[in-house]
Amino acid sequence: MKPRVLFICIHNSARSQMAEAWLNEICGGDFEAQSAGLEPGTLNPLAVETMAEVGIDISHKGTQRVFDLWKNGPIFEYVITVCDETSAEKCPIFPGPARRLHWGFPDPSALTGTHEEKLAAVRKIRDEIRAQIETWCDEVCAHSHGAVKEMRRPRPATDADAEAINAIYNHYVRTSAATFQVDEETTEERVEELRTRPLNQPLTVLEDGGEIVGWGALSPFRSRCAYRDTIELTVYVHHDSHRRGYGRAIVEDLVARARSLGYHTLLAASCEESVGSMALLKSLRFQEAGRLREVGSKFGRRLDVVYLQHMLQEETQPESRKEL
Repeated sequence: MKPRVLFICIHNSARSQMAEAWLNEICGGDFEAQSAGLEPGTLNPLAVETMAEVGIDISHKGTQRVFDLWKNGPIFEYVITVCDETSAEKCPIFPGPARRLHWGFPDPSALTGTHEEKLAAVRKIRDEIRAQIETWCDEVCAHSHGAVKEMRRPRPATDADAEAINAIYNHYVRTSAATFQVDEETTEERVEELRTRPLNQPLTVLEDGGEIVGWGALSPFRSRCAYRDTIELTVYVHHDSHRRGYGRAIVEDLVARARSLGYHTLLAASCEESVGSMALLKSLRFQEAGRLREVGSKFGRRLDVVYLQHMLQEETQPESRKEL
């Protein structure tokens, strides 16, 4: 029997419904999701509309009370509350031995503005829920399949990896705002980078089944000497290999490398549209440090850049880090 997961919010009208639908869509082979609320109301039409935009129909779903579900007796492996932080104390408690998690998302019923403005806000909530589900599935599956996780150990890249690295990266250059680069990287440029990259700024690749499925790098944040204890992280996973734990494995490895190299803090810059990447980083103790408004322009869109930060050392000891 697949583990059951219960999503709970106040009205069971939007957030918990979307979370249930996303988990059944993304990880339905591994989990069975349901949702409930303290004071079930009417299914939020904005939630129905935005989920339909991504091909998921929740219009037939009804709302249900937590207490009624509890009386029916199903056992849940996980109970996840999705109320926003301001009303977290009102979020229902489901009795039983389940593992309990809290993911806070804004309440769609509290939105104001025109229909289009509210629809845009619910789309953002929808995408944030999806990103959180994807990240959580990666984490749970990685812990559940220790042999698979053990196999995924990123290694330093060599010249021979240049084409595979570029095959992953150039896909995003052509199709995504995940990188603001607009011209594809050539093999010669990548080889030159690999040959000249300092040892304390590693570029690593992750292999699975003999194929490179992702890569990551630690690069200078700024060239001024006073920034020498700050390093910036970059990660790209093959576009056909998402939701398999590869990104998490690369980030965890780079965090460990940055710490062992004596860096004090680790930064990551993410386009506002890369909600999955930001959710992954936040699950690994990165915190949002700031946002630069409309500093990028790609595919005719003005794009924000979000900076996330991970403090690596309790005390900075710049003289202890060997300059390589």
